[in-house]
Amino acid sequence: MKQSLFAFASFPVLGIAAQWLSWRFRLPSILFLLLTGLLVGPVFNLVNPDEILGNAMSPMISLSVAIILFEGGLSLKISGLKYTGKVVRNLVTLGLLVTATITTLSTYYLFGLPLQISILVGVILVVTGPTVIIPLLRQMKIKPSVASVLRWEGIVIDPIGASLAVLIFEIIIAQGTKDVFILVIITVLGTILAGFVTGLLGAAILIIILKKRWIPEYLQETITLMIVILVYSLSEIVQAEAGLLGVTILGIVIANQSIVTIKQIVTFKENLTILLLSSLFILIAARVQLDDLIQYFSLNTVIFIAILLFVTRPLGIYLCTIGSPLKTSEKIFLSFLAPRGIVAAAVASLFSIKLTQAGIPGASELIPITFIVILSTVVFYSFIGSPLAKYLNLVVDHKKILFVGAQTWVRKLAKHLTMQKVDVILVDSNRENILESKDIGLKSIQGSIHSTKVFDEVEFGHYSQFIAATNSDEINVLSSLEYSDIFGSQYIFRIEPSDKFTVITENYHQGRFLFSKGSTSAYLSTRLIAGGKFITEEITELTTLETIVAKYKNCLRLFIIYPDSKVYVYNQSETKEPEIGDRIVLLVS
Repeated sequence: MKQSLFAFASFPVLGIAAQWLSWRFRLPSILFLLLTGLLVGPVFNLVNPDEILGNAMSPMISLSVAIILFEGGLSLKISGLKYTGKVVRNLVTLGLLVTATITTLSTYYLFGLPLQISILVGVILVVTGPTVIIPLLRQMKIKPSVASVLRWEGIVIDPIGASLAVLIFEIIIAQGTKDVFILVIITVLGTILAGFVTGLLGAAILIIILKKRWIPEYLQETITLMIVILVYSLSEIVQAEAGLLGVTILGIVIANQSIVTIKQIVTFKENLTILLLSSLFILIAARVQLDDLIQYFSLNTVIFIAILLFVTRPLGIYLCTIGSPLKTSEKIFLSFLAPRGIVAAAVASLFSIKLTQAGIPGASELIPITFIVILSTVVFYSFIGSPLAKYLNLVVDHKKILFVGAQTWVRKLAKHLTMQKVDVILVDSNRENILESKDIGLKSIQGSIHSTKVFDEVEFGHYSQFIAATNSDEINVLSSLEYSDIFGSQYIFRIEPSDKFTVITENYHQGRFLFSKGSTSAYLSTRLIAGGKFITEEITELTTLETIVAKYKNCLRLFIIYPDSKVYVYNQSETKEPEIGDRIVLLVS
């Protein structure tokens, strides 16, 4: 009992440890997760997931994937399809057909498997999935237009691919009967109806519960999780694998409604997803048999993987993006990012067992082929993704700043930063402030930072630092809290509030105070009115920080602009010293 408990606890513990190592060494987390799973499982035989979980293995994996897909659905904004909607549609239809066809033929001719099993492999491997895509996107921080395509494709294709796999599975089992056509119709209609009905019904119930305030705030996340599990379970009862479609629909509807706020739900689900993803990858990797993998270490396997990486995906992207507004660089990047994940592994594992029990030849090969593809694609795309994105200039850098507030001192500072080639955007609800910002050539948007309009208009993926600098302490605090999960708390800054508000806000630990102590909005405005100005000095062997400080007696350090154009914001939590080649932005009298 104690050994089983320890082994079970090891999955989340090792998973989070792998995530930390990923952050520490700046390598894709999936590599550490897969390596950890292989080491504790087939290599050293420290844990055996099948012995620990037994019959609970399949439902646990299925429910975890359902929660991950729901969280993925919460990140899908319909407005994000204005630019790439046709591409996403093509990828989950034409792209799916291209991938399934080429993969089926490759499996059939290279591995000599029966045609029916080859078709099943082809359908299973169309699934890219958010379990791999989302962590990679989080790490690479690529431009929103490309990230949106990959996110939509990965989340939408999961239930489609899984449902098609069920359809092929049912046909294989029913071969030789006269009712195959009827079976196909029932399976397709059953999946669509069950998924859409339960997903929409679940979304309606959740919205009503939240709008009517029938539950306290501390139960919102728990009730949401309960509804996700119910939607998945009810869909599965009606039609196998319809649950994935149901929870995806649920997530998309909740994300795109404007009746109730879902901030807390999104944050909770993101944290839960990290835990589930970490545990699942280790669990799946630990189940693999080394002998099964070793038997596929051959030239044919290398050719098979090469076809998937360099023929199937690029051809699919080429056909699906003809006439699209995507740039050539974006198309190239999409051609080299299609890793397979948990859903492919889970479906292959489930069908392998059932088909083997039914005596279908070649069924036992599903798991090793699928896992080799998962391992190969994850390793390849993880290593090539970031360098390729940087080479193609698709990475969001740290020289772009979003200012909340566009009063006089903010406009002058923003204008000075743009002259230093730093990209900024101003958001303010005051019409006059925005008009004056535009008059001096600054990018700006009129509206409340809390509004859906601003959220939809600002491409947050382009901006990496958030500065709340309005004259309202309350707005600064609330906006810092609201956007901390988008930018990351280390990139959230706000102007120092008035004394009467400081005691309240210091407990939030959200957003670091700008510049040095006493740098309030009133203080900065007063200095500019008194003749102060913003300047930038480059640090050289002769022009050191000491000489600059001596020259400008009462200077206030604001930013450091590094040679690669990244920006460091001076704040009251830490202070960095500029080095030779850096530029320092100051307020001087």
